Amino acid sequence: MPTTATAAYQVADDSLLPGASGLDVRAPRFFVQMGFGEVRVDTDSIQYRGEDGLMVHRILPRGRIVPCVTFAQKTNIFEIREGEMIPNSEETDREGRTQYGKYWRPAWYEAERLLTIEAGTSRKSGLTEITALYGLASAVYGKNGSINSIFYPNGLDSLPERNADLMAYLEERVAELKKKKPAGVEDLHYATVLAVGDQLLNAAYKANGILRTRLEFTHMCMRLPPSEDLFKHEYDQVDEEMLVRTGIPRIHDTNVMTAEALTKLADGKSGQSDVDLLRQEMADLKITLKKRDEQIDALIGKITGAPVEVVEPKAKK
Repeated sequence: MPTTATAAYQVADDSLLPGASGLDVRAPRFFVQMGFGEVRVDTDSIQYRGEDGLMVHRILPRGRIVPCVTFAQKTNIFEIREGEMIPNSEETDREGRTQYGKYWRPAWYEAERLLTIEAGTSRKSGLTEITALYGLASAVYGKNGSINSIFYPNGLDSLPERNADLMAYLEERVAELKKKKPAGVEDLHYATVLAVGDQLLNAAYKANGILRTRLEFTHMCMRLPPSEDLFKHEYDQVDEEMLVRTGIPRIHDTNVMTAEALTKLADGKSGQSDVDLLRQEMADLKITLKKRDEQIDALIGKITGAPVEVVEPKAKK
């Protein structure tokens, strides 16, 4: 006799995608984001159990692998299609009338919607799916997400602030795991753990690229005339975090650095070694500024649709 399905799997007969044999839309999928302190989404399918034992919904903390699960959505009973209401889920309003009920929101559709939103927005968060955990491999996620402790043995609170340091840490950690199987990991699951590690590292590189691109756009907006619609007067809270994560200098910091360097050069008490060092710093700064200006000009060209003419400075006679 077939066994009775658990409540979480009592979904309507269309639990398989049309034309896709064997694809269970109820199965969990897994996501991570490596750029921001936390990223909030609009679905309760993203959930995990916090350190205090309480469930956390709609939040992806930096670096943490979080499942996207099938969940029961509460809504007005008149909004639930016939045959899809979960048995015995009806609730009454203050006047005792049956007003609410629940239906299942399959993880597959919620995950696909999150990926579509991320792909279509210009303000990307770096949301990335850990496909190595899909299907039967989801067992590797462990009770309450124990897989996270494999990659972050000191806890998520110990993650480096700068993306460059986080990427360096993950590269080192993944290399360690490839040399020696971690304790508690079965041989059957070892390959999956290594695949997850590679995907975490790729997510970190992806997030760093996204944050750098968003900051370049912010700097472009800050260089525009105030009359332009895209003009931005100052950094907002998101920009401030991206400055920390990427290590990119503030747009006005370069002027301060130049002034400080010139002041030191004008100081007759500076030794020759100090002068040589400052000259090297000025040369490096010039290269950095040129690259940043080229990137910003390219962004302006994409937005306006017109090529940006780069005028080389004339050599002094």
